Amino acid sequence: MSNYHVLDTGLRNNWSKVAFHIPIPDETNVANYNLRTALSEYKSGYESEVPYIDSAEQDQITAGEIYEHIESVTFTIAMPNVDRISMLDAMYTALETDMLNKIRLKLKFWGYSKDVS
Repeated sequence: MSNYHVLDTGLRNNWSKVAFHIPIPDETNVANYNLRTALSEYKSGYESEVPYIDSAEQDQITAGEIYEHIESVTFTIAMPNVDRISMLDAMYTALETDMLNKIRLKLKFWGYSKDVS
């Protein structure tokens, strides 16, 4: 699995569309429901926006083991390529925590049900 894939770059070379692949841990939510299962059900039928993705990586997305986050990233035109790559690496590292926390919050009660008498 790749951590991110660059999907497109602007003609002026000042932005890129990037698919960040965030790993989802094998853990349970408040409802004692597996987070990967909850994500898989929530994103049911989702196909990666990465046109050259391999089937193993798509299978991980389908199973909820990976969350795909698409974002446009802006660069200064004069920014050297090595700095662009460092910027994408730093974004991935930040998103790895931020997106996982958002997913945990979004799916906190997924699968919870109760009969009240």
